[in-house]
Amino acid sequence: MENKIKFGQFIAKKRKEQQLTQKDFASSLFVTESAVSKWERGVSYPDISLVSEICRVLKITEHELITASEDYHQRQLEKRGNYFLNIVKTYSAILYGAYLVSLLACLIINIVLDHKLDWFYIVLTAELLAFSLLNLPLIMNNRKGLYTVLGSFVSLNLLLLACSWYTEGDWFIITFVCILTFYAIVFLPLLLRSELKPEGIGKNKALICFAIDTILIYITVIACSLLTGSMDMRNVLEIAVPLVSIGFIIPWVYLLVIRYTSFNNYYKAAICLSISGVYFFVFPGIVDMIIDKNEFSIPKINLTVWNNTYINGNVGLIILISTILLGVAFTIAGIIYSQKKNVINSSYES
Repeated sequence: MENKIKFGQFIAKKRKEQQLTQKDFASSLFVTESAVSKWERGVSYPDISLVSEICRVLKITEHELITASEDYHQRQLEKRGNYFLNIVKTYSAILYGAYLVSLLACLIINIVLDHKLDWFYIVLTAELLAFSLLNLPLIMNNRKGLYTVLGSFVSLNLLLLACSWYTEGDWFIITFVCILTFYAIVFLPLLLRSELKPEGIGKNKALICFAIDTILIYITVIACSLLTGSMDMRNVLEIAVPLVSIGFIIPWVYLLVIRYTSFNNYYKAAICLSISGVYFFVFPGIVDMIIDKNEFSIPKINLTVWNNTYINGNVGLIILISTILLGVAFTIAGIIYSQKKNVINSSYES
């Protein structure tokens, strides 16, 4: 602390700012008036156990008490914090008022005009969705992201359920599956990284997300195919599922190569490029085999002719050659990088 005189003057100044007499101040701290007088005259310091109470009564920070000076920076921060807190409270109050007024109005109108409640539930669930996005993050102290995502997911599905019920539609299951898949693809990686943080999975977060996304996309394709009547179960198993499986090859290869191989990044890029070139070259033939039940064949190639007969083969060949050349370039870069790294490691060891 600073010298006793300065400390005493600071205590007296703050006490007077709070319009407290020495007797009032002493009563608040459960000490004698004589003790307060000694502090202010610079005769003695208060006991360390009284610091928190003194700060509370005088409405100052511990830093201000210890240094016996105004902490203008801290007070400015607190002032700004209180200002924004008041803005948030006002904003929340306005939204709550809007929710209440609109719900009451819609409730009365729905009952008066239709003598029942039907479209009112659409308004109710729509405002629930708005609440989950606008107000829920302000209410929750911990895991704001997790609760906001869960709240918006539940309220969005309730809104669609209310719309499905009101329109007497049978599409809710399809929308539920699609929304579940969308939320998993977009938000699950973020939640695993910042909110959930499960122990023991280490670098397997991407693998878990990919596995869940793969399963959900299969479910989405099957549900949409069957519930819309566009395919029966046989066609789903013979056409839809194989096509989806082919589409998953490249992202899964990228994941496994990038995440679970010990090669340097140049080698990883070379492997991914080479596999991609081969994949896109044979892809049309595989699709044709699945959809039209034809035998697998490589697309026809003639770089001098670019009609419908040859365009797929020509484009595929150009992509194949380009990716292989890039793969070779990255392989050479990987060899050079490895040699330089070995030289540096050898110099450190010697």
